[in-house]
Amino acid sequence: MSGAVAHPGLYELSPDARVADAIAAAGGVTTLADPGHLPNMAQRVNDGRQINVPYMKSGTTTAKLDINTASKSDLDAVSGMPPGLGAEIVQYRDQWGPFTSMSQLHSDLGVDSATVTGLEHYLRVVLPQQ
Repeated sequence: MSGAVAHPGLYELSPDARVADAIAAAGGVTTLADPGHLPNMAQRVNDGRQINVPYMKSGTTTAKLDINTASKSDLDAVSGMPPGLGAEIVQYRDQWGPFTSMSQLHSDLGVDSATVTGLEHYLRVVLPQQ
């Protein structure tokens, strides 16, 4: 792994691993990653393949991920996302419906306030249209 990931380096992955697994192994993408040019997350990883997450060019901003529509793998790739929280978010949505605020990560899922504050740099809540 190289580029805008938390921990660039060499990772040993299972034979059926995908790019999303490699990025997660590297600690997820950083705020400096260019969201418009991420590699195909569903593509299988081949032995010896270098995966690069490109950096943003100066003057661009990172789009925040909507926790009401993001997949588990997209959530897991967010910088600072605690292990297992992506799955908890998806499970919560499936059981209780969409989130109405980021503070529900704290009040309903028990995520500490400091972590929620950090995640607010990368995540947002978009209420579904009725």
